[in-house]
Amino acid sequence: MLDHLPQRLEYCYTAAAQYGMEYRYPLLDTDLVETCLAFPPWLKQHHGKNRYVFRQAIRGFVPEKIRDRDDKSGTTIPQTYYSLVTEREAILELIRSCSGPDFLNEIFDFSRFPQWYERLVKRAPEDMNYLMPGAFYDYLMIMLYYRESNE
Repeated sequence: MLDHLPQRLEYCYTAAAQYGMEYRYPLLDTDLVETCLAFPPWLKQHHGKNRYVFRQAIRGFVPEKIRDRDDKSGTTIPQTYYSLVTEREAILELIRSCSGPDFLNEIFDFSRFPQWYERLVKRAPEDMNYLMPGAFYDYLMIMLYYRESNE
């Protein structure tokens, strides 16, 4: 659904080529992707821990503090977080502007978005495992698509 991967591949490949290096994404190997898709869900997410199979694979090789961390999703990129904070009114206005149609209200509980946004901005460590920043951004993208297709 997202088009950032091909763009990222191209940028990284071009940057590496300037230094005579070949840039690869080893986790995009077709056989590996097909194998991972065949894994049962509990290997991917286990008792609230995402990337479970990877975490198990690095047990004993990586310090536990690093192996168990779960802060590498959503707003960890400084520019993404900065945009989230500085574009508050635009984000909340997008949510308000899409809250009218009944079919969107069947998909989203629009009343929860402002609180979700505030908790994402606050970034309290006890909340970060449950806030799902990626889902927040995906929902905003769905709303943007809806708004643009109806203008």
